[in-house]
Amino acid sequence: MRATSLIAIFLAVQLILPAAAGVRAPEPQDDNLAPPGYSIIASGNAALLVKRTENILILDVRSATAYERGHIKDAVNLDLAEQDFERQLNKLDSTKPILVYSDIDPPTNETHSVLHSAGFDTIIYLRDGFRGWQLNSLPIETGGEPFRFDSSARGID
Repeated sequence: MRATSLIAIFLAVQLILPAAAGVRAPEPQDDNLAPPGYSIIASGNAALLVKRTENILILDVRSATAYERGHIKDAVNLDLAEQDFERQLNKLDSTKPILVYSDIDPPTNETHSVLHSAGFDTIIYLRDGFRGWQLNSLPIETGGEPFRFDSSARGID
């Protein structure tokens, strides 16, 4: 099964199940900003998606210090609080699906608008954040450079 088919299945399931449970994705401030195929998924499902999808970009929007203490393998760190967040975001490959996480909750509506404006159409938010990832005993890496733009990093041009 192709990676895009897997993502489509995951997104379809994740859009239907949370809606049935009353969980809603972040509301874009403008109806024109609502891209097709964005979702909020729990860490267990995100781990399966990452494992099965080679071309997924993983974006950690926490501080560099938090990233160094632990992060999802292959995650690229862009601190949402930094002034150059949008400029750095534009260096990423927006044609790839992107899994975005912060500490605890999904990123805000503003983050969604910025990601969509940067060209990302398949945006997946980690519902329970990095803390949920840890609580579910999913694999993490520690240390490392919080900001890696080289040809070996996943999802980087």
